[in-house]
Amino acid sequence: MSEDFLSRLNDVVNQEDIGNWAQLSKVANIPMSTLQSIKKGVNPGFDTISRIAAATGISLDWLATGEGPKMRGKHDPLREPLDQYLVSEDDLDILKNNDFVFIPGYSDVCVSAGNGCVVDSEVSDYLLAFDRGLAVNELGIQSDRAAALRVHGDSMAPTLLPGDVVVIDRNDVSFTQDAIYAFHWEEGLFVKRIQRRGRNLFEALSDNPLYRTIVLDPQNSETLRIIGRVVWAGKRM
Repeated sequence: MSEDFLSRLNDVVNQEDIGNWAQLSKVANIPMSTLQSIKKGVNPGFDTISRIAAATGISLDWLATGEGPKMRGKHDPLREPLDQYLVSEDDLDILKNNDFVFIPGYSDVCVSAGNGCVVDSEVSDYLLAFDRGLAVNELGIQSDRAAALRVHGDSMAPTLLPGDVVVIDRNDVSFTQDAIYAFHWEEGLFVKRIQRRGRNLFEALSDNPLYRTIVLDPQNSETLRIIGRVVWAGKRM
């Protein structure tokens, strides 16, 4: 591990609102044993770095690379989950040398946990960096067949809240299991919990009981297009 990184991390720990390693462990929700390993020279995972940055107001770019301003700027609160994982172009070469994969994100596309979200465009304008072991071994996704989208609406609360970011596995496009899926239907883009109702029928359920259940028939619906299965969600704490 770079001594420069440990020096920057010590700088974070010594902030007035942190003060010690135990407090950093508490506010960033990171086991003290993990922080002790970092102090001994073990390379931290990207998830650990992003948790520290998110919990302390430190710029992820600065903490990981020493580049750019130390403190994050003011953000729209709904964009905070993206800021935790956003990868700058300057960092790509550095991160490619490590064990990361990059998932395209779409700021102008949201999945509606509500009454339907209109798609304005489908142009990726940022990347999310994920540990390769998490993305491939645990989530089972390929970076070129995945997408990161923002949640709009509260029909999936408390599982998914407005502003949460979800990663979609675009290889799973046929309701192959009872899970949460993103799909186009009629004029909107939805994210709902899918359960099989009959041989060809499926229920699109909302975790929020205030919303109605939608019955879907993939074989007889010209407006239904399954985007993929939700495999990961990033939340504000």
